Amino acid sequence: MAAKSNGVVSYFKDIKAEFKKITWPTLNDVKESTIKTLVVMLFFTVVIAVYDSVFSNILKGVLNYFK
Repeated sequence: MAAKSNGVVSYFKDIKAEFKKITWPTLNDVKESTIKTLVVMLFFTVVIAVYDSVFSNILKGVLNYFK
């Protein structure tokens, strides 16, 4: 049982050591990335909405033609 306990402690020590090696982004980097992501999402949302509207109107026109 002691060997298993020692393994768990060693595991968490290794995790702590690995976390110290991480280079975390600055707050400004995070803000900049967040804004860029939101702008790209907004752009593609608009593009998809326009395509949806255009194809919906085309489909309605085709279906009304065959009524």
